[in-house]
Amino acid sequence: MRSNSMPAYPFELPTEASAVISRLGFSSKEAAAHYCVRASTVTKWLSGEMIMPDRLLSQSRCNISAMSELARAVANEYRNVATIDGQTAMQYIGLPSLEQLRRASLPVSKGFFDNFFADVAAHACGSIDDDYCHVMPCEPSDELNETNFWIARFVERGLQLETCKIDEEAVGFDMEFYAFLKAELSSWSNASISISNDNSVVNWGEIYIDIPYVPDWYYVDETMSDADMALIETSVRITLTENGPQDFSDIATGQTVYIEFVEDDFIRVMLESHEHEMDADLNATNENLAQVLKSVFGTRQTLIDKVNR
Repeated sequence: MRSNSMPAYPFELPTEASAVISRLGFSSKEAAAHYCVRASTVTKWLSGEMIMPDRLLSQSRCNISAMSELARAVANEYRNVATIDGQTAMQYIGLPSLEQLRRASLPVSKGFFDNFFADVAAHACGSIDDDYCHVMPCEPSDELNETNFWIARFVERGLQLETCKIDEEAVGFDMEFYAFLKAELSSWSNASISISNDNSVVNWGEIYIDIPYVPDWYYVDETMSDADMALIETSVRITLTENGPQDFSDIATGQTVYIEFVEDDFIRVMLESHEHEMDADLNATNENLAQVLKSVFGTRQTLIDKVNR
């Protein structure tokens, strides 16, 4: 007997998060890096188990709208460049170089560029009656030319896609933090290690050491409730490069943030603070971190060898 019941729908309905993430072309891993959250958080957003924060949803929708408008404008310019004797010929779109990725805050994502270039091609070719109009990506060049001028348009329109921002917020900690950090790195029992060894990405050669959050040394602000303090699935992240001085002097003298506090929604800078976050000293924090790393590992190579075990 044939069943009269409707067959199962062939795919799950989209969530707000899955709609924007797929439209931006990000994989789950790329979305986690873009939004500065854990991969498990992105999975929960995509499934609907957890709601994506309104701030990130709103920013993503604005980015999608702006990218669509930019694709239309770029398509018109490309058509003008590719028109020869009244006929529209092959149009080439230059991929960004690694330096351009950094400077223009462009995502390191093939899916992102697939989507953007598809938008440009649709606007360039879909509105004209020409079967021989093709839009083709081509090799990156550090010099702006007639194929990659869209990068300048991207910057001019203020399309900074960095949703991973600190917004001048910082997690303060007292001096006991360094004792905690030294103990955790010495025991190596709770640390989670990863290393970026793909030379095709911007952050190639970076080492990430994640240590689970321990509330004892978290800076207690009077405005924070017990619920705010009871953060779960958070960690301290130390980021350093494989290449650098063996004595970690680059960390001690660097202006980069090497210690961050990883929460579900974003990443915040961790700074030494005795009175208030505004009194924090980045240089002092980096110097003390370098001393801890030197005390525990001795040399950078010893740390790298431990990571690679």
